[in-house]
Amino acid sequence: METPREAIDDTLRHIADRLADCGFAVRSGHKLARKRGDMTEELHAQADRGNRAGEVVRFRLSAMTHSAAAKRWTMVQTEPALHSEGPFAGVVGSTQLHFAEGLNGRDFDVVNPDDRPFVAETFAARVLQTVLPWFDTLDDPEAALATMGDVPTNETWLLRFALAHGLDAEARDALARRCGRYPDFAREFAQYVAQIAANGPPQGYRDATEELAAFAVAANLAP
Repeated sequence: METPREAIDDTLRHIADRLADCGFAVRSGHKLARKRGDMTEELHAQADRGNRAGEVVRFRLSAMTHSAAAKRWTMVQTEPALHSEGPFAGVVGSTQLHFAEGLNGRDFDVVNPDDRPFVAETFAARVLQTVLPWFDTLDDPEAALATMGDVPTNETWLLRFALAHGLDAEARDALARRCGRYPDFAREFAQYVAQIAANGPPQGYRDATEELAAFAVAANLAP
């Protein structure tokens, strides 16, 4: 009997066939990937915990883009707030694929091989419509900085990406614009910056804003 892993991998092959002209190919670990210069762009399948062989096989698809330059930069930093290792060391952005009318990947059951072409077509269309433009934006350090405050993403990753490309002034300006456009964020961010400047970075971050503040203090980016 076909396992859920095998069913998902087969569906990913169908998706890869539809995205072959874009350079995507199946890679190990339930994912599709392509390289564009410094960047590696990936589509990850996350299997549902309730999958049962021969009964139900569902998964979600997410997109992630990595920068080799950002990974090299962060791994040589000595300040704890700037240093990172592991699979997320060079990540610039990550997002879940969503579909019209509230659909998400868990609504697509691929236990039946006959259903996989439709599922693959649906996923591939979404990738072409929304994910590829998102990749294009985040793969450009200055364009990625311009998204701060506008799209849900890890803004620390965006600053790290910019610094890895020598865009210190641009990163500082982008953070200042972020604070200028969102007063509530600016107040919370300034409080964290003051605390971290006085006491050093915390052992663990309470939220993404505190993490961003610690990074900004360590990198001398805080407005």
